[in-house]
Amino acid sequence: MNCPASSATSSQVFGVTRQRTQWFKEAGWGVFFHYLSHIVGVEDDDDPSRWNEVVNSFDTDGLADQLEEIGARYLFITMGQLSGFFCTPNQTYDEIVGRRPSKCSERDLIADLYQALEPRGNRLLTYMGVHPPSRDEQVIEAFEWQDGPHRNYQRPDSGVDEEGHPWGSLNPRLAEFQ
Repeated sequence: MNCPASSATSSQVFGVTRQRTQWFKEAGWGVFFHYLSHIVGVEDDDDPSRWNEVVNSFDTDGLADQLEEIGARYLFITMGQLSGFFCTPNQTYDEIVGRRPSKCSERDLIADLYQALEPRGNRLLTYMGVHPPSRDEQVIEAFEWQDGPHRNYQRPDSGVDEEGHPWGSLNPRLAEFQ
């Protein structure tokens, strides 16, 4: 786009229309939920079977009832973060990481939450960090992750990262996962 930043609207720059986000404004409020392993009592080095027990015990209908009762119109939940434990299966991630048993849950908690929330008219949003889990050495090696300034992020000063990928593009191993 060849327009000065001062005259460009966010819709012009990002291709976002108000219609796409109007529901968020109208929703009023919702709940943000960091559903992470260490918060629910699973430590980074615990056997994945412990994580599966916790995820399998999650009462999606009970949560949907509570959200409806308090008038929350959406749930925003993490799929996973630093530990490598995720609350949904991901075959591609498992293939890249090469860990058996997987730290991705057997249950698709995200799909189950959607099934519980959607009939009530509630939205489900998910969050996952842009980088691989930084507290899991096996994942860091599998994704060839390098932490630090401008390692796997954009480099606006040069237009390319250290490996010649256009800035704004993802590390190829990370892009394969996403």
